[in-house]
Amino acid sequence: MKVGLSENAGYNNPVNQNILGNPYLYFGFLPIKDASNRNVQGMQVNGASVTFTNCDSNPNSHITLFPNFSGITPSGYLVGSNWPFCNSIFSNSVILPTRLRLPDYFFVFAEFHWGGCGCYLQSNRISNVIGITIGFR
Repeated sequence: MKVGLSENAGYNNPVNQNILGNPYLYFGFLPIKDASNRNVQGMQVNGASVTFTNCDSNPNSHITLFPNFSGITPSGYLVGSNWPFCNSIFSNSVILPTRLRLPDYFFVFAEFHWGGCGCYLQSNRISNVIGITIGFR
Protein backbone atom coordinates (compact mmCIF):
# COMPACT_ATOMS: atom_id res chain seq x y z
CA MET A 1 0.00 0.00 0.00
CA LYS A 2 1.25 3.46 -0.85
CA VAL A 3 -0.06 6.89 -0.02
CA GLY A 4 1.70 9.66 -1.87
CA LEU A 5 1.24 13.39 -2.27
CA SER A 6 1.85 14.08 -5.98
CA GLU A 7 4.08 10.99 -6.00
CA ASN A 8 3.55 7.35 -6.99
CA ALA A 9 7.03 5.78 -7.37
CA GLY A 10 6.81 2.00 -7.84
CA TYR A 11 3.18 2.20 -8.96
CA ASN A 12 1.52 3.03 -12.29
CA ASN A 13 0.79 6.67 -13.04
CA PRO A 14 -2.76 7.95 -12.82
CA VAL A 15 -4.33 8.61 -16.23
CA ASN A 16 -4.98 12.27 -15.37
CA GLN A 17 -1.51 13.03 -13.95
CA ASN A 18 -0.33 14.90 -17.06
CA ILE A 19 -3.71 16.62 -17.59
CA LEU A 20 -4.66 17.76 -14.08
CA GLY A 21 -1.12 17.92 -12.70
CA ASN A 22 -0.20 18.52 -9.08
CA PRO A 23 -1.28 18.26 -6.39
CA TYR A 24 -2.89 14.84 -6.23
CA LEU A 25 -3.34 12.31 -3.46
CA TYR A 26 -2.39 8.81 -4.58
CA PHE A 27 -3.55 5.60 -2.92
CA GLY A 28 -1.68 2.69 -4.54
CA PHE A 29 -2.76 -0.83 -3.70
CA LEU A 30 -0.54 -3.05 -5.88
CA PRO A 31 3.05 -2.11 -6.80
CA ILE A 32 4.19 -2.73 -10.37
CA LYS A 33 6.67 -5.39 -9.18
CA ASP A 34 3.83 -7.50 -7.71
CA ALA A 35 1.35 -7.09 -10.57
CA SER A 36 2.51 -10.05 -12.67
CA ASN A 37 0.13 -12.40 -10.86
CA ARG A 38 -3.32 -12.95 -12.31
CA ASN A 39 -4.86 -13.34 -8.91
CA VAL A 40 -7.79 -12.04 -6.89
CA GLN A 41 -7.35 -8.40 -5.90
CA GLY A 42 -9.54 -5.85 -4.17
CA MET A 43 -10.26 -4.14 -0.90
CA GLN A 44 -12.70 -3.82 1.99
CA VAL A 45 -15.42 -1.17 1.72
CA ASN A 46 -17.27 -0.65 4.99
CA GLY A 47 -16.67 -4.28 5.97
CA ALA A 48 -17.61 -5.78 2.59
CA SER A 49 -14.97 -7.55 0.48
CA VAL A 50 -14.94 -6.11 -3.04
CA THR A 51 -12.77 -8.19 -5.39
CA PHE A 52 -11.98 -9.02 -9.01
CA THR A 53 -9.55 -11.38 -10.74
CA ASN A 54 -6.78 -9.59 -12.65
CA CYS A 55 -7.01 -11.06 -16.15
CA ASP A 56 -3.86 -9.56 -17.74
CA SER A 57 -1.40 -8.66 -14.92
CA ASN A 58 -2.07 -4.93 -15.41
CA PRO A 59 -0.66 -3.05 -12.38
CA ASN A 60 -3.27 -0.27 -12.27
CA SER A 61 -4.61 -0.70 -8.75
CA HIS A 62 -4.99 2.78 -7.32
CA ILE A 63 -7.36 5.58 -6.42
CA THR A 64 -6.17 9.11 -7.13
CA LEU A 65 -7.81 12.31 -5.89
CA PHE A 66 -7.21 15.57 -7.79
CA PRO A 67 -8.47 18.90 -6.38
CA ASN A 68 -8.70 20.31 -9.96
CA PHE A 69 -9.03 23.88 -8.70
CA SER A 70 -8.76 25.23 -12.27
CA GLY A 71 -11.72 23.20 -13.55
CA ILE A 72 -9.64 21.49 -16.27
CA THR A 73 -11.50 18.87 -18.28
CA PRO A 74 -10.18 15.44 -17.24
CA SER A 75 -9.13 12.67 -19.61
CA GLY A 76 -11.70 11.16 -21.93
CA TYR A 77 -10.12 7.74 -21.30
CA LEU A 78 -12.81 5.10 -21.06
CA VAL A 79 -12.63 1.32 -21.08
CA GLY A 80 -15.99 -0.42 -21.23
CA SER A 81 -18.87 0.78 -19.12
CA ASN A 82 -20.12 -1.98 -16.81
CA TRP A 83 -17.68 -2.84 -14.07
CA PRO A 84 -19.11 -4.88 -11.19
CA PHE A 85 -15.99 -4.11 -9.14
CA CYS A 86 -16.36 -0.31 -9.31
CA ASN A 87 -20.13 -0.58 -8.90
CA SER A 88 -19.54 -2.59 -5.71
CA ILE A 89 -17.21 0.08 -4.33
CA PHE A 90 -19.96 2.68 -4.61
CA SER A 91 -22.84 0.45 -3.55
CA ASN A 92 -20.95 -0.31 -0.31
CA SER A 93 -19.94 3.30 0.32
CA VAL A 94 -21.62 5.42 2.95
CA ILE A 95 -23.67 8.41 1.89
CA LEU A 96 -23.43 11.45 4.12
CA PRO A 97 -26.53 11.62 6.35
CA THR A 98 -28.95 14.30 5.13
CA ARG A 99 -28.70 16.24 8.38
CA LEU A 100 -25.03 16.86 7.64
CA ARG A 101 -23.81 19.09 4.82
CA LEU A 102 -20.31 19.49 3.54
CA PRO A 103 -19.50 22.40 1.24
CA ASP A 104 -18.81 21.48 -2.40
CA TYR A 105 -15.12 22.38 -1.99
CA PHE A 106 -14.66 19.35 0.31
CA PHE A 107 -15.21 17.10 -2.72
CA VAL A 108 -12.59 16.47 -5.41
CA PHE A 109 -12.31 14.72 -8.76
CA ALA A 110 -11.19 11.10 -8.48
CA GLU A 111 -10.09 8.32 -10.77
CA PHE A 112 -10.36 4.67 -9.83
CA HIS A 113 -8.10 2.29 -11.77
CA TRP A 114 -8.04 -1.39 -10.97
CA GLY A 115 -5.80 -3.73 -12.96
CA GLY A 116 -6.91 -5.89 -15.83
CA CYS A 117 -10.63 -6.68 -15.73
CA GLY A 118 -11.16 -4.55 -12.62
CA CYS A 119 -12.33 -1.14 -13.85
CA TYR A 120 -11.44 2.42 -14.72
CA LEU A 121 -13.88 5.07 -13.56
CA GLN A 122 -13.77 8.84 -13.12
CA SER A 123 -16.00 10.48 -10.53
CA ASN A 124 -17.37 12.92 -13.12
CA ARG A 125 -18.99 9.95 -14.91
CA ILE A 126 -21.01 8.73 -11.93
CA SER A 127 -24.60 9.97 -11.90
CA ASN A 128 -25.55 12.06 -8.87
CA VAL A 129 -21.90 12.39 -7.77
CA ILE A 130 -20.22 15.78 -7.65
CA GLY A 131 -16.92 14.46 -6.33
CA ILE A 132 -15.28 12.24 -3.78
CA THR A 133 -14.01 12.92 -0.29
CA ILE A 134 -12.34 10.64 2.22
CA GLY A 135 -13.34 10.29 5.80
CA PHE A 136 -11.72 8.76 8.82
CA ARG A 137 -13.15 7.68 12.16
